Amino acid sequence: MGGGGGGGGRGAWRSVVGGGAPFSQFATGSLLEADPELGYRYNRAHPGINSLGLRGPEVAREKTAGRKRLIVLGDSVAAPEDGFVGIVAARLGASWEVINAAVPGYTTYQERLLLERELLALRPDVVVVQYCLNDNHRFLHRFDAGDRMLFTEEARRALAGGWLARHSYLAFRARLAWMQVGRRGGEWPWEDQPDVAVAWEDESWGPQEEHLRAMRDGVRAVGGRLAVVMAPYRPQLDPRLEARDRAYVRKPQAKMAEICRKAGVPLLDLAPVLREDLFTDHYHFSRAGHEAVAVAVAEFLVRERLVELP
Repeated sequence: MGGGGGGGGRGAWRSVVGGGAPFSQFATGSLLEADPELGYRYNRAHPGINSLGLRGPEVAREKTAGRKRLIVLGDSVAAPEDGFVGIVAARLGASWEVINAAVPGYTTYQERLLLERELLALRPDVVVVQYCLNDNHRFLHRFDAGDRMLFTEEARRALAGGWLARHSYLAFRARLAWMQVGRRGGEWPWEDQPDVAVAWEDESWGPQEEHLRAMRDGVRAVGGRLAVVMAPYRPQLDPRLEARDRAYVRKPQAKMAEICRKAGVPLLDLAPVLREDLFTDHYHFSRAGHEAVAVAVAEFLVRERLVELP
């Protein structure tokens, strides 16, 4: 189920963008809306979405006296309301306002745009970027003006072949996860997964470095500090693969460490913190995984003097 050149790939592509497939058929309802720059965003008219286009209560533009502000950017890894971001917020207590600005499917490029357009005006004291190995794309998926779901070529190839769940976006994501678990065509598990394979390509890291430096500078300009939390791709934690060539398996982590070192941005690599059994698929943490990550993130923030625990 590899590239996008075969009939299966074309069929999967048509099932997404052709024949009247508005995004509401993916069980997103009115939760998402098209955005000409971001590709898509949370719909501010939807219950539970605030005027910034983020899940959660309204956020005052001015910070409360004596209270600091931490913003977390990321994708579906950081997005769950009961995930590690919420656990860290509870540990920080009332002296910190924690804003979870993670949007499922976002890349670092989209997170940078969201930060510059909407969030720097909130003058955060700390911004944490949660990075996932499929974030080196410009877009993974987006909506057009007619609210039809679109995918980049990379994401389309990742979905090529076989049946594609059209009636439910959650079923569609489950199908993608199943495909990722089952595909082992290359020498390494990620080689036939275009969404993450790009993280092993040197040229994909130039734009990533540019985005992180721009975010660092933007946050500095409002008196804050930037930090990165890097989530691994679960196959990277397979001890059999590490035994074969650990340097190659952890190449993306080494690339990110180099970028952050040069930029003076603190980095937390979660690979040493996690085990394979703390994931629900190749990307997302189980409940126990979120708890382990929350402990590591809180300790990291304190160690880097970004926050003080009560």
